[in-house]
Amino acid sequence: MHNKVIDSQRVFRKILDSLSRPGKIVALDTTFAYRTTLLDETMDILMTLLDREVTFHLLGEEAATTEEIEIRTLARASRLEDADYIIIPKATNQTLLSTAFRQAKRGTLLDPNHNATVILETEAISTDASYVLSGPGVRECQWVGIAAADSWIAARNEAVAEFPLGIDCFIVDQGGSCIGLPRTTVLEGVS
Repeated sequence: MHNKVIDSQRVFRKILDSLSRPGKIVALDTTFAYRTTLLDETMDILMTLLDREVTFHLLGEEAATTEEIEIRTLARASRLEDADYIIIPKATNQTLLSTAFRQAKRGTLLDPNHNATVILETEAISTDASYVLSGPGVRECQWVGIAAADSWIAARNEAVAEFPLGIDCFIVDQGGSCIGLPRTTVLEGVS
């Protein structure tokens, strides 16, 4: 029997684990097929984190998917720069993707947690040594491969350069894997 409450608890534990251990790849193991253009795992994260108290922005402004998110979560769609959660579908234009990281709210010195969380879809996440992660929660350093990350890493690093301000990220691939990148994590390309 399918139970969304139990699913949300399971997803919450997994994404919390991924955020507290940056670079750790977790399998979300979705059990529900949503009828949207987003990955089912992305929808599971949205169903877990969004509620009537938060706002979101879906890059690409797809009306049917935006409406589906609003109906399922009761969250409200908003402008990119005001959104608590920014959802970036896999097929997003690379220029638009960088712009999203640059315009995402980063919090204030009085309230650094008034920032955006970016949920980014990508083709694949792996343990390849394409990028090295360091910072709190990372033992020495962690290597990770993220498809097409070259197009947004500079913008993401710029968004987290002034700690405690910054953005947090979940990266979800089409195989159902997820990694968390808190604002404290440094992400650099391997030469």
